[in-house]
Amino acid sequence: MLRSCSNRILASLALVSTGLMAADTKVLPNLEPGKPAAASTAAGATLTPAPQPTTPWEYTAAGGMAFSRGNINSLTYSLQFLATYVTPETDAYIGADYFYGEAANVKNTNLFRVFGDYKHMINDRWYWGLGAEYLTDSIANIDYRFSLAPKLGLVAFKTDRSKLTFDFGPAYIWQQQGIRDEYAALWFGQRYENQISERVKFWQSLSYMPEAGDFGNYLLVGEIGVQALLTNHLALKVFFRDMYDSTPAAGRQANDMALISSITWAPGGFAPEPPAARRTLKPSIALPAAPALGWTSSAAVGFTMAKGNADNLALTVNYDTAWRSATDEFLFGLIGIYGQANGTTNTQSLLLNSAYNHLLNERWYAGASLGFMHNEPADLAYRFTPGLNLGVYFIRNDRVKLSVEAGPAGVFENQGGQSRSYFAFQAGEKLSWKINDTFTIGQSLYYNAAVSDWSDSYLIATAFLDTALGDNLSFRLGITNNYDNQPAAGFKKNDFILSSGIAVKF
Repeated sequence: MLRSCSNRILASLALVSTGLMAADTKVLPNLEPGKPAAASTAAGATLTPAPQPTTPWEYTAAGGMAFSRGNINSLTYSLQFLATYVTPETDAYIGADYFYGEAANVKNTNLFRVFGDYKHMINDRWYWGLGAEYLTDSIANIDYRFSLAPKLGLVAFKTDRSKLTFDFGPAYIWQQQGIRDEYAALWFGQRYENQISERVKFWQSLSYMPEAGDFGNYLLVGEIGVQALLTNHLALKVFFRDMYDSTPAAGRQANDMALISSITWAPGGFAPEPPAARRTLKPSIALPAAPALGWTSSAAVGFTMAKGNADNLALTVNYDTAWRSATDEFLFGLIGIYGQANGTTNTQSLLLNSAYNHLLNERWYAGASLGFMHNEPADLAYRFTPGLNLGVYFIRNDRVKLSVEAGPAGVFENQGGQSRSYFAFQAGEKLSWKINDTFTIGQSLYYNAAVSDWSDSYLIATAFLDTALGDNLSFRLGITNNYDNQPAAGFKKNDFILSSGIAVKF
């Protein structure tokens, strides 16, 4: 009997390698894009080299990890391998996946899968093929499952940018899920791909595999996703997968849903499918220079979800806005994090920072600030920190801003069910750096300590990397670390969170 596979992936970072065969020619400089390079001979004649050959093979390897440590303990990681072979007549691949996850030291994902598929065109419309898969999933009580499915397929339509296929055929299943079982089944599959632009690709697939003698026992899998090239070597992939098993194991749910995102890196660069010539996909993104004065804002959202046998939810929200004039500036930032595991809230925190500064000269400024923090896992109901600051800009231009400030502050908080207030010293450091039109980094440190007891202190550190998807759209990878030297009784000092999502600038 078919059983569902547990999926839980919060955030992934991927590594991909792609092989390219280079032509043995000497390329002359300053050639117009798209025109062939010329090679010089000893006699001074100019020759046009043969087109650069391409290989139908592509090998990719991926590894990803997401984790939090402190009052919240969670870990997920993935290892993947994929080899593909594509020619005008043949499309084949073989790969392997391993996914592992735990929350509060309890394992909730442990899946290993090896899969392969082969398709060969009979004519312009029809093809035949063979698909196979082996998996084991301890969370779904699947000791092993092996399926083999010969296929006959139809290319419903195919253009330079889109393709729709259907295939069907018999299948056979060998599995052990509590008891050993094997039976005949049927396979029905559908896949649609659309190259929206040179940088954005959309795909959708659906497969249905019922038992031949009992159509009430079936597995239905649907997937929809998009991949966007960030540069010639980086891509963002986001997809949603839903797996439905009509006869799950005892105590297991029938439906598993997951929203998964990852960054892919290709050292050799991304290329279209052979036999077409490889083309350069390095984007020439013309981002406007950040205005020196006026308003600038950005918002970022990261969302990861798995529902079913793995029940997890993670949401991160970032918002930053700034207003600058020749003599004054207003800064505001927000970081919100919410998470659930198996229906229980395990993350709920909010961090707000605002400041108004008056520039005394080109470098020095004086101002006032107000901070707020709520961290439920650390039993911090609220913490308000109004303060005064004297600061200095070491660098201040359209691309780089680096400042350090310090001053007195008051602290009003409720932690561990106890309210208190005290006089404190605060210090901070901020960096924002637009490295180029593709990459931007930001980083900050905030330190606060009670004047009457310097060991009564806490430190908040944040950092992010934005990779441009377009003029105003970026993929963001962020880190937040909160260290409280005197936490509430029974709670840990440090909370570390790694997150990823989409950022919009406006």
